[in-house]
Order: sequence, then C-alpha cells, then structure tokens
Amino acid sequence: MLRIGQPKSALNKKQQEFNTLIDTIEKTEATIADLHRAFSHLLQRADQELKPLTAEYQTHRVEVVRIMESAYKSDLLRKAYLTKLAYLISENSLDLIRQGVEELIPVFDQYNDISYEALLKQPLESNEETAEEIQEDLPQNSKTAFQDPSNFYEWDEEEQLRWKTEKRRMQAEEQKEAARQILDRHKTSRAVRSIYLDLVKAYHPDLERDENEKLKKTALIQEITAAYQKNNLLELLKMQIVTDHSAEVTLENLTKNELTYYNKALKQQLEYLDNEKVLIQNQLAGLCHIPPQHIQSFNIADIQFNSIVNQAKSEIKNIKHIITVWKDITRLKAYLKTYQIPEN
Repeated sequence: MLRIGQPKSALNKKQQEFNTLIDTIEKTEATIADLHRAFSHLLQRADQELKPLTAEYQTHRVEVVRIMESAYKSDLLRKAYLTKLAYLISENSLDLIRQGVEELIPVFDQYNDISYEALLKQPLESNEETAEEIQEDLPQNSKTAFQDPSNFYEWDEEEQLRWKTEKRRMQAEEQKEAARQILDRHKTSRAVRSIYLDLVKAYHPDLERDENEKLKKTALIQEITAAYQKNNLLELLKMQIVTDHSAEVTLENLTKNELTYYNKALKQQLEYLDNEKVLIQNQLAGLCHIPPQHIQSFNIADIQFNSIVNQAKSEIKNIKHIITVWKDITRLKAYLKTYQIPEN
C-alpha cells in the first residue's frame, strides 16, 4: 500500500495529511467501482423485472379508463357524478397519453374542454427568473460585485472616494488570489509532471530490444500517460514504487514544501473523484427513487430497487381490486360520492 510508513506518532501534519488523502482516494475509488457495478445491475433488473410490471400496470390503468367511460355513458349517474367522472377520465387519459398510450387521445378529446392537439399548442408558462432575480443570485465575488451602486452619484464626494478606494482594494485582492491559485496549480502540475517524466524514462519502449518486453512497456507507457493526463498523482506514485522500491523511502524524505504540492495534487484528484461519485449517484437515484447522497453502496441500491419492484407489484394488486370493484356501478357511485375535484 502507498503510505509514508513511519509510525503515526512520528509523522508531521503534512505526512499525516498525505496518508489520509491516499486512504480517502482509495476508498472513494472503491465506492465508485461498487456504484458502477450497481448501476449496470439495476439497468438489467429494470429491463427484466420492472419494465414488464410497468407495462402490466399501464394496461390495467387503460382498463380503468374504459370502465369509467362505460359508466359515464350508462345513463345511471346524475350530473354531479358525471362531472367528477369526466374529470377523472380526462386526467387519467392525459397521463397515459403522455406515457405513449395514444389510443386514448379521442377519449381525452371527448371529456376535456379542449382537444389534446389544442393543448399541445398552448404556450408553456415560463418559470424563468427575472433579470433582477438572477442578479441577486450572482455570487458576491463575481464581476458585478465591483459595479458602482445605482445611487453612487447621489453620494457626497467623501463617500464616493471611500467607495472607490475600497473597490480598488477588493479588485487588487481578487487579482492577487487569482495569481496565487494559478501559481499553485502550476507547482502542483509540475510535481505530477516530474513523476511522469521519471516513469517515461524508466519504461520507454525504444530502449528495449526484446519485442515482448517492448510491447509490455508500450502498454505501460499508455497507462502512465493516461494517469498523467487525468492528473492522477496516486496512480503515478504507485507506478513509481513498482519501478523503484527506493521510492518508498523517498516518500518519507519529502520536504514539507514538496508534500504541500503533493497534497494539493491529491486533493484535486479527490475532488475529481467526488464529482464522478456524485454523477453515478445521480444516475442511480433515477433508478432507486431516493436522494443520491443516500446511495453509498451496491447493497443499498439493490435493496431500494427491491422496494420499488415490490411497490409495483402492490400497485398492480390494488388496481386489479379497483377494476373488480368499479365494474359494479353502485360501488363506483359510492367512490364518486366522496370524491372532490382538486382546486386549480
């Protein structure tokens, strides 16, 4: 394992941070691999288990619409019930049409005030923020933070001078911080590049006469280059130790300054991995129907998906019961008696 190997009590803060970052990166990589395995597994389960259940449930929903339509045309319901029934037929038909059951478009057209085609042509209500709302949401360190207030010219000269002085100070601070970050990134990249160049020298295939070894080294150089392009310091360090076992001793002899930039490179790598983890968690959340941050392992995702499958089976059982009950128009009337159309 890649660690600075002295007893923990003998390590300084930078060395301890280095080891902690390595541990965290390795655990995060393992979690990401586990979540990718879960995603592939659940995609297969969704196709084999959930898709047929969804199709069956949809078929039963269409049957419910047909039962309600038949009851509407039976002349056995008074107007108040017919109004409620028309609403239910319209809403359920629209939902099913949006799921691809286009055979219900004529049904929707018959029981709704406007046709489905006309509904599609209605302009969508815009929920975009106004320019003022967007302006309020901008971070304070953005360029707009340095814009003069709208009532600037109403201030007296002393207030205007104080504002301009503070504005220049803030701009200078921001420029200084930006320059520092660029320098840090440059030094961090230089640390990664230094290891990369050492590895390229050690494994350069052109120096190898044996063809088999040359092929092996060519493949290894490709791995090294891929790790370098991803700024993957951890992987490069592992390769360096494989190349030269004295590198383990070298790690212990790194200066605090060198460790500072190694640690920054590892933090960048961890940030990249955290983003990758969030991405796969978001993909799994779409399959598991729970917040992405709750999905931390294959088992959690699989157990949650079991709940979704069981819920689908329960909903099918329930809608089958509704079909049986509503075929008796007196029992459908009993439901309509207490049903209230939602207020817009």
